[in-house]
Amino acid sequence: MFEKVKKTRIYETIALQIKARIDSGELRRGDMLPSEADLAEQFGVSRGSIREALRMLEMLGLVESQTGKRTIVTGSLIDTVSENLKSLGEVDSSEAMHLHEIRCIIEPGVAALAAMRASEEDIAQMQEYLKEMRRAMEAGAPGFVCQDLANEFHQAIASSVGNPILSDILEMLWDVLEDVTAIVYGQQERVDDSYYEHSRILEGIEKGMPELASAAMQYHLAKVEESLRAEGILQSYGDK
Repeated sequence: MFEKVKKTRIYETIALQIKARIDSGELRRGDMLPSEADLAEQFGVSRGSIREALRMLEMLGLVESQTGKRTIVTGSLIDTVSENLKSLGEVDSSEAMHLHEIRCIIEPGVAALAAMRASEEDIAQMQEYLKEMRRAMEAGAPGFVCQDLANEFHQAIASSVGNPILSDILEMLWDVLEDVTAIVYGQQERVDDSYYEHSRILEGIEKGMPELASAAMQYHLAKVEESLRAEGILQSYGDK
């Protein structure tokens, strides 16, 4: 499960390996770590080094040691972000603006990375989602069908980057904003425009052009914001 440690400051290396498992989601809140004896055997180190590593993780707020019991995982970056987003419940116009701004900061960069990292299989999946969106539009499907396909398209872009933490954070953002963005897909004209905006993003990724993919994503999110403002859904920082 873990790699044997051969370098100095052994406990730090052990702590970093365990932290990586927590951050990736392999170890989640509530999971029990193996006993000190089992960890010592897996890492090939003394139990003293294991205790130091666990103390370091406890100081970071990632685990909790319990007398006479195995150490329990208490949190990670993803857990913290998830809890904070879930605590919002139904977002108001100000919160929606804050969350949309996060998308505007993150997603153009993700699109640029996808243009550099996406595999042929990743791109084929993105193409399929857009084909399905096109078919849904031509069949006059309800807006939520196109919204779901657009979300799948965005998730495929994030997944193609190969950063699971980034993918998880974005997925949580999309989930919280689902009811807000549903307003956009209730407008047929906006659905049509959205399809072509997504096609432009895909073009940048297909051609391996980070600048084009990023600019296309920026444009798409700006148009989403424009539509939501027109509906009174988003509130600017200076609005009362």
